[in-house]
Amino acid sequence: MRLRVATAADVEPMLALKSKLQLARADARTGGFLLGSSAEQYRFFVDHAQVLVLDRGLDTEPSLVHAADCTGEQTSDHARDQARNHAGDHARDRAGEQSTRAPALIGFVIALGDRVLRQSDLWNRRHAIQWQSSPLTPPPLENLRLSYIEQLAVLPELAYRPYAPALALAIAQRLFADHDYILTTTVHQPIRNLAAWPLLAIADAQLMGFIDEEYPHVGRIQSALHGVERSRFIWQLRHSPHQPLLRRIQKTVDRLQQCYTR
Repeated sequence: MRLRVATAADVEPMLALKSKLQLARADARTGGFLLGSSAEQYRFFVDHAQVLVLDRGLDTEPSLVHAADCTGEQTSDHARDQARNHAGDHARDRAGEQSTRAPALIGFVIALGDRVLRQSDLWNRRHAIQWQSSPLTPPPLENLRLSYIEQLAVLPELAYRPYAPALALAIAQRLFADHDYILTTTVHQPIRNLAAWPLLAIADAQLMGFIDEEYPHVGRIQSALHGVERSRFIWQLRHSPHQPLLRRIQKTVDRLQQCYTR
């Protein structure tokens, strides 16, 4: 498996994955669900936002580290050479077929940087947020470099759920390179989407307020707005009780990113 930047070819697989995470099918306490976003919106995100995807890779691509090195298992030099030779033979046999087929998508994360966020519908409705006790209530909000995690999704099968923290950490590290805050929302009413709450707790996210929204085929909902401040996030990485878990997640991110070179 590999973690990489999304391309236009990922739009349809992203839509297919989203269809497996509909509200009607979801257990909001565990697997979660996604609302909104059309093919046109996903294409916009790929072109203008930060979108990372996790896929199984194509063993016809020479830039990939072989999958045997990307599973977390220790591989001997001899075994690695054998696997590489086998992969080369296999790739040549199937190159014509696989060169036109997109890799199977396992998960993705979409984040808006400050410029794109300030052009979004959420930003236009910021004055409708029912703010709780928060350091971000306007006017300081206007002066900070803000980012927003729009969606994070992995396939609903249990085997893939551990990759959600890796996607979250990878995008957070990218965003905090040049942003002060990461914001995100989770559905609060009429049903709570609790899937992201463990990740929010690890990141020391603060509940900042609530906002009313409306989605086609779903109706009116209330979303909770959460915020993670950069210095608190860095402190969590270095000193929090979750440090052993965060180290394991970081190793997963590093391994998945090594499986792909642009």
